[in-house]
Amino acid sequence: MSRSRASVASIHFRAGIGGQPVLEAMHPSAAHTFQPDRWGAAVIGSAAHPVAGDRLGVNIRVGVGCGAELRTAAPTVARTGSGRPVWADPAESLLEVAASVASDGMLTWRPDPGVATDRCSHRNSATIELAGSARLVWRDEFVLDHRRELLAPGTWTSRIRVVRDGWPILCSELAVGPGSAHWESPAVLEGAKAVSQAVIVDPGHTEVWRAARSTHGPATGVALPLAGPAIHLVAWGDDLFDCRSTIERLLTDAGVPTWAAGRWLRSPKLGAAG
Repeated sequence: MSRSRASVASIHFRAGIGGQPVLEAMHPSAAHTFQPDRWGAAVIGSAAHPVAGDRLGVNIRVGVGCGAELRTAAPTVARTGSGRPVWADPAESLLEVAASVASDGMLTWRPDPGVATDRCSHRNSATIELAGSARLVWRDEFVLDHRRELLAPGTWTSRIRVVRDGWPILCSELAVGPGSAHWESPAVLEGAKAVSQAVIVDPGHTEVWRAARSTHGPATGVALPLAGPAIHLVAWGDDLFDCRSTIERLLTDAGVPTWAAGRWLRSPKLGAAG
């Protein structure tokens, strides 16, 4: 029988001598652990994947003048849980990520894709608060798992809210899977099975962000300049590889600065999720 969990992990970075990023504190939870890496990076590992009823969280704090990077050790696979009959209505699992970046700081968030399977109902919610001079590269990817013939795919909902200098510059929510009322609408995601998106904030970018649209195979993507020195890129389709390739084109077409494009492009292998 599966048991739901409620736990929050936290990790704090500060700038060391010469601005070198230093891991100041790490507090793992029952669901998430941290593994320090080189150059101020850390890897988030999951002791178990979210199941119905889980309420999990990760809090991130980046100090003044510090550049930090976080990624995950493997995809996050959401399920209903072994104790729930396949005909029962799934309870929602939740993962909340809260991040704050202080003045002249930078955060790169590069997790592996989220995977919705086993009729799950999962929600990812990210809130990022930035100082006026902070920079951000935020990647968010999720797919439906259709490989198991006896199990229907789940539903994955992703919400991103970015606040800069006290003012919201982005509040976006996308969902894939049969639990989303508008998933199959031609005006939304057209029934796409995979989504790749990026949010980039760079106060030092002096050029004009450009709106753009691109395709790679059956995947479609758009680049949407935001109110502020930021841009939101979204690609959707039936294959995550095509979605990522579309994002790569948009990085160039939209005029994303080289440093940010390079950080987004350092993607792990797609592995089983692809």
